[in-house]
Amino acid sequence: MGAHDAPQWLLSAFIRTVTALGATAPREQVEATGRALMGRWCTDDRHHHDVTHLVAVLERVDSLAQETHNPDVVRIAAWYHGAVFDTRQYRGIRIAGENKPASAVLARDQLRELGVPEQTAQRVHDLILNLTRHDADHSDVDAMALCDADLGTLAVDPRRYKSYRKHVREEFAHIPARDYVEARIAIVSHLLARRTIFTSPLASAWEEPARQNLTAELVRLKAELAELPPREVDDDAPSAPSAPEPEPVPSTGQAPASRFGREPTGTIPVVSAVTHHQPATLEDSDGRPVPAMVPVTPPSTSTPELPDEDDDTAEVVGVPFEDRKRESHPSELEITSAMERVPQSFRDVPRKAATASTSAPSGSSAHSAPSAASPGVAPSTDRDDDKESTGTLFRPVDR
Repeated sequence: MGAHDAPQWLLSAFIRTVTALGATAPREQVEATGRALMGRWCTDDRHHHDVTHLVAVLERVDSLAQETHNPDVVRIAAWYHGAVFDTRQYRGIRIAGENKPASAVLARDQLRELGVPEQTAQRVHDLILNLTRHDADHSDVDAMALCDADLGTLAVDPRRYKSYRKHVREEFAHIPARDYVEARIAIVSHLLARRTIFTSPLASAWEEPARQNLTAELVRLKAELAELPPREVDDDAPSAPSAPEPEPVPSTGQAPASRFGREPTGTIPVVSAVTHHQPATLEDSDGRPVPAMVPVTPPSTSTPELPDEDDDTAEVVGVPFEDRKRESHPSELEITSAMERVPQSFRDVPRKAATASTSAPSGSSAHSAPSAASPGVAPSTDRDDDKESTGTLFRPVDR
């Protein structure tokens, strides 16, 4: 669409908007500025970002105008948001095409020339800069409306979205296929990763259609990238430096020491006989106190000799517990096997009393079986169903 094909109301809308912002320049100057601006949107290198796109953005601004603080400021920012356009200056897909920083400067300068107040011209400049990342401050309703109006292209029906993708690729036809597809995948993935694409309440209805279009495009882009030939490797490019070879081990018969004080890998450390000490509070056979620190011999693999049961000498300190093995005396086995386990619950479980033949020897009252008259223990009964009436944890001992 050329400048002569633009809607008749478009130039009048520009003049009306600039006048509402406080322009003091003559109408002829304002009209001339508007015509020149429309000519910028109608250059031959524009396939999608042309005057048709400008009209669509202005229509979406009008649909969101009731949520804005100053609709005319948002409208004039939409007029200038892609005024500077150049796909040949490719420095990443975000900078090429609609040059937002340059367009913002152009808008501020031309609005000043038309007599628009400095504060308003600067405000338009800032709104256009927000479109560089399409990440408006949620407290700025005007910036939110302008971002959503620009991104509204993503929420069109699938047929028009296909035309949008085709026309954007035509604008960047000079870019290699792999470079373009990779850059486009990065942009689409970034948009889909956002919590919401649109931030203004009235634009929330565009969220689902936009995500459907972007998701379908991402699938196509990845499939296209898989079919493209791999990127050519530049043989003249400097190769990465190789890793330095390890230093040789000196042949002095002694392994080098580690920088952290540990033996290097592959060496066998020599363990010297070190006497360990362990605190003790025992007494010897003559009643003399043993020194506070008793030298302890490291445990060996052979089974240590155990003292006799009648020998009351102190046990060797430092022998592991699992190595202290000895057979129990038969009298101790009889004592422990005759002991009854008293249940700790509220139930009175019947049990058999220990017989006299299994009682401990005289003088060993500490190991004798509790009698039926013991305080706190109910007398036991001798019935045939004792085994069935007791639990497995408290079953009487059969003798």
